[in-house]
Amino acid sequence: MKKLLALVLALCLCFTTAACAPAADTSAAAGSASAAGTETAALNVWAIESAAITDYATNGQSRWMEQQTGVSVNWMAVPAQGWYSAFQASVMAEEDVDVYLYPFDTMEAEMLGSQMGCIIPLEDLITPENTPNLWAMLQEDKPLKRTSCCLLVDKEEIGSVGATGMQAHFFENVVAELIALTQGESFLATRRCLRNSKMLSSDVSAGYDPLYADAFEKRSSAFLSRGMTFNKFTGSRGKSGSNDANAEYVARIRAIMDEANVSCQFCELGKVDVGGGGTIAYIMAKYGMEVIDSGVALLSMHAPYEVSSKADVYEAYRGYRAFLQKA
Repeated sequence: MKKLLALVLALCLCFTTAACAPAADTSAAAGSASAAGTETAALNVWAIESAAITDYATNGQSRWMEQQTGVSVNWMAVPAQGWYSAFQASVMAEEDVDVYLYPFDTMEAEMLGSQMGCIIPLEDLITPENTPNLWAMLQEDKPLKRTSCCLLVDKEEIGSVGATGMQAHFFENVVAELIALTQGESFLATRRCLRNSKMLSSDVSAGYDPLYADAFEKRSSAFLSRGMTFNKFTGSRGKSGSNDANAEYVARIRAIMDEANVSCQFCELGKVDVGGGGTIAYIMAKYGMEVIDSGVALLSMHAPYEVSSKADVYEAYRGYRAFLQKA
């Protein structure tokens, strides 16, 4: 049973899911014990056919998951054309499905969860026994020296406009509210707080692509599997429209990464007058805070299929963690 629940959790972390089997039927999905006393488990998984996956049942990832968990998966694949109608029909017919791999939006999640009771909460399954690595990540016991936060903003590609873009004053307003609650209202204290802040502007960098070598300055390019990336400046036609981190802040970032033994690389966004791009870094730098662009290297940035390195993504996680603890 625990292997089954762990697999359900793993699937839900890798995909957007909705489990529509009632909680009382979970034991049935787990199968029954054999004569020898060994528990068997199986899942019925509904999925949309993908051009990238020839057969869910025989691809390497599926076989690896079954070998690691001991849980067999019965894949119920439906054609991409008309998949939404097939999904609705499956839900309404109350088919014997344990997990739906389906990209539902917030409103649909609310309908499936609160109104139809189709989504099964899985928080209780995050335990040291079922998910040791995830559990360890969530049990961070090192207190942060300073107040820290993570901002998730929208519309960067069209100028960071709108209420959810970085041009909006929501973050400044939140800081002002916190200061008002702790020290009393003060415009000057708010400006000083923002000025004394430090930030990593998390985006992506252009990975060196030998097929398009003419678009890069190789000595200043990011490479896949060489660690987290830092861009001292971005912009186009050189540094136009960018933030340019000062040398002292760059040195501090290097020291933090070195102390935490994080693999990282400093790079630019392609050759001058050929490459280039922008981020939200310059917006926050207007407050006087220290800002530098960071992230991972990508091949084919903004293409339908982008490629990154798993090693770089992991080093980025370690780098952001080190920054929050030591900056």
